[in-house]
Amino acid sequence: MSAFHILMSELIDYAGLFPPAALSMKDAAVEYRRWITSPGGWMVGRFVCPVARLGELARESQSIADQRWNLSVLAGDPLERDLDSITAFLDETAGRFDVPSLEIRVASAANLESCLDALETVEDGVTAYFEMPLAGDYRGLITAIAGTRHGAKIRTGGVSADLIPSVNEVVKFVLACREAQVPFKATAGLHHPVRHFDAPLNGRMHGFLNVFLAAALALKRDVPQEAVAAAVRTEKIDSFTFSEDHCRALDWTLTQDDLSRARGLAVSFGSCSIAEPVEDLRSLGLLPLAAEARAAK
Repeated sequence: MSAFHILMSELIDYAGLFPPAALSMKDAAVEYRRWITSPGGWMVGRFVCPVARLGELARESQSIADQRWNLSVLAGDPLERDLDSITAFLDETAGRFDVPSLEIRVASAANLESCLDALETVEDGVTAYFEMPLAGDYRGLITAIAGTRHGAKIRTGGVSADLIPSVNEVVKFVLACREAQVPFKATAGLHHPVRHFDAPLNGRMHGFLNVFLAAALALKRDVPQEAVAAAVRTEKIDSFTFSEDHCRALDWTLTQDDLSRARGLAVSFGSCSIAEPVEDLRSLGLLPLAAEARAAK
């Protein structure tokens, strides 16, 4: 397995139901099925769905889901009720879906503690990723997750420029997860491989190679924090190069083992488009197969 394959394997969780794509359930289900059965399917992870729309997903996917789908379900308050809804959904759909991950927004330590208590009833194979406000000192919330099987979640963008966290905020989050040994996933804004200025949004959007390779650098103890920040900040695609057995991120070499460890920390990112990141990677020469271009059409 190449260094690039290790980095990108099941990295993209499909969030086509959410803005800016905001597809109907039927269209999103068709798109997800098309991608997971395409030559680029190895890059695709879970289908992201709110708990309130699980019944709709079951109906709209019934005629097209010819293999078991992994879901990441957005749950909320009260969590116990949503966990019951998920259990009922899995019972009713008779093995058509698995729910290996949940995504839950929390605002306080008490809120997080209540959720962790509720999750004690859930089987070990399920990981919850807690989205917490980046304003203020959230490191205590990340520390509270340490030692559980659960993780954290960072919102790396949004539909307006003010929703994009700064480079320093992203770095602070990544380092906090590293120190607590808490895995994380990202969501929103990571449609393109490298950080860039987006004219319609009038802001700089983060790149998924920036964020995930910065996480890999953060795990190498000889790499200074300034280099992690530089990896998040750079807008030069040639800052990241791949060969069969390693990746170069700025002036640092990341081995296959480094990338494997990084994927234990930085798990995946949610994107409302799979075609955009895949087409960008293909145009950069990282996906040379013409089949990838055909899959995106």
